[in-house]
Amino acid sequence: MNCQKKFGYLKGLTEGLSVGPQTNEGRVLLAVIDLLEGITDTLADMEQTHRDIRHELEDVTKDVSLLDEAVENFDEQLVELYGGLRQIFSGDQDSEDDDDDDDEDDDQADETYYEVSCPHCGKKFTLGESQLDQGFVLCPKCKGRLEFDHDHEGCPCGGEH
Repeated sequence: MNCQKKFGYLKGLTEGLSVGPQTNEGRVLLAVIDLLEGITDTLADMEQTHRDIRHELEDVTKDVSLLDEAVENFDEQLVELYGGLRQIFSGDQDSEDDDDDDDEDDDQADETYYEVSCPHCGKKFTLGESQLDQGFVLCPKCKGRLEFDHDHEGCPCGGEH
């Protein structure tokens, strides 16, 4: 039985006994009943507020989880963009010849991709051969630096890139 039901039962007993303000004991008992009514109402309001806050916290937790996933995906895209920009600014691409743009797109489509695991946090992600040729990448999850050796021995290209 919750507090409101217990209070209702106690108030009903008091009314059933015809307790009134005519006696000192009656006045004391009625004052205690009034006090308990206020406490019971406050407690009921607090319980409702607690339920509301708990539901809002669950919603916020879901939103934070979705935001965390979005940030992780953004981090992965940022690492890929950083790799592409680094390649552009390092002079690996001929930026003066616009006719080669279609050829570069074809080269990227033919690029070999590798799945790697970060040795720091264990996150698995995919890297293109051009990213490996840069010598390092940053893990999209922990931002740890993964370095790669440029030795292509055993590669079908005969070790030349």
